[in-house]
Parts: sequence; C-alpha cells; structure tokens
Amino acid sequence: MSGGPPSDTELRSAVQALTGALIELHRAAMNAATAAFEQERGAVGTRLRLLELLMNDPFFAWLRPLSGLMAAIDEGLDDPEPVDHTVAADARAIVEHLLDPPEGAARELADGLAALLQREADVVLAAGALRKVLARLPRHPPGSHPEAHARWHARHRPRPHPRRQA
Repeated sequence: MSGGPPSDTELRSAVQALTGALIELHRAAMNAATAAFEQERGAVGTRLRLLELLMNDPFFAWLRPLSGLMAAIDEGLDDPEPVDHTVAADARAIVEHLLDPPEGAARELADGLAALLQREADVVLAAGALRKVLARLPRHPPGSHPEAHARWHARHRPRPHPRRQA
C-alpha cells in the first residue's frame, strides 16, 4: 500500500485477497475432510452429493462457519460503498476471531483446522497464505471483535435477490 492512508482501491484489493485466501483454505480443508469422510464411510460419489454432505452432514459441520464467512465477505465486497479502514479492519477481526477464538467462544472451526494442520500440507500452506493476507489488512485494537462483527452485519445486511423481488 502507498505511503499515505490506503485508498478504497487498495483496501478493496486487500479484502478481495482475503476472500481468495479463505477460498483456498476452505478448498484444502474440504478436500482433506472429504478424504477422511470417504475413509470412514465410503466414496462420496458426485459433486452434488458432496455439496449435500457439506451443507447437511454433521461430519462437515465444523467447516460451515468458514463457508458462511466467505459468503459474508464476498457480499460485503458487492456493496457499492467504499472499503475504508474500518471495513477492512472489521473483515480482519472477524476472520481472526473465527480462526483463533477467545476462551468460551465456538471452537469447531479452529479445532478442525488445528487437527488438519498437523497432517495436511495443503492446509498448512493455505493457512500460511491466509496469515500473510491478514497481515496486510489494518487492525483494530485488541478485544474489538464484538463491535467489528456488529458493524459488519449492520453494514452488510442481506439484500433481496433481484429475481425474488415481487
């Protein structure tokens, strides 16, 4: 980023890179989880069957927060408003909270990824790439996750799908 405050374009690009890194982490984790599922229960079969399992089977429940996070950030990037320091820092805070939750918070995703980091090189590489992307984003003061989460969801309320409007 430039010497002055980062521009909308620079911050938007950094958040887009975050989305890309999350997609790669999700892909690596999903592939590893699918292989473990198939060892336990047999071949998944079709992509449609895999999608159904990812969405509904308890075996894959730990991955769903990552899927939702990717969708939320992607939707936020569709917003025509500029990506400012607060928006970019909110995205970083939400991702960091999900990957490394504080004591007492939901840990399914963090625990699932921690197990894969012990044995899956693709997950290790994707997680490392994600950490590098996160480091490029601005940071809020420690402990600001609840405010970041509330701001993100207030700003990026789901909009009606154009084809579903009456």
